[in-house]
Amino acid sequence: MAGILSVSQIQGLASSATPTTVEIASGHKITGAAGSIIQPGMTLQTKSFTTSGSATTTSSSFVDSGFFAAQFDNTLQANSQVFVIVHANIGQPYDGSWATLNYITILDGSTDKGAASNLGIGGGAPLGGSWAGTNYIQYDTTQITGTVQFTPSSNNPTIKLAYRSHNSIGLRIGGNYVYNSTNFHTTTRMTIQEIAQ
Repeated sequence: MAGILSVSQIQGLASSATPTTVEIASGHKITGAAGSIIQPGMTLQTKSFTTSGSATTTSSSFVDSGFFAAQFDNTLQANSQVFVIVHANIGQPYDGSWATLNYITILDGSTDKGAASNLGIGGGAPLGGSWAGTNYIQYDTTQITGTVQFTPSSNNPTIKLAYRSHNSIGLRIGGNYVYNSTNFHTTTRMTIQEIAQ
């Protein structure tokens, strides 16, 4: 006969050979509604986003790329953290700033969650090793991939991707700085996960 067992605690049998273990018989399992069975560190939900768009900036402070306003399908559990994986390509013209890096970061709404001292997730300087002053490399593209884990501001956060340049130099996210051919376009990807605490 099916029924409901209401208890406040379950523990192993003291006289058992393994008194601190509660065993589920082979072939059986414990199930529950979403969020009802939680272990710290486990992934509760995952969602991925992609875009083939691009954006440009000359700002030396982080600005929203406009690519994502990512949200989870379900409300976050109390005390959960958010883990973000992001991959993007950035491109810029030759500017003479040898080996100067560019950066991306993650926003929770408008709050920067990925940057320390305005650094964020650093990417290689697209023209850091080129022959300055020559015609060999006028434009270049590099990849930025990174992760950020943070405590969200609410149980329904809006997660965004921001980026910044340096010295008022033009920077494109989502492809080569020259964007007049699909051969210069890339896909930007972001995956968000809720992590139980």
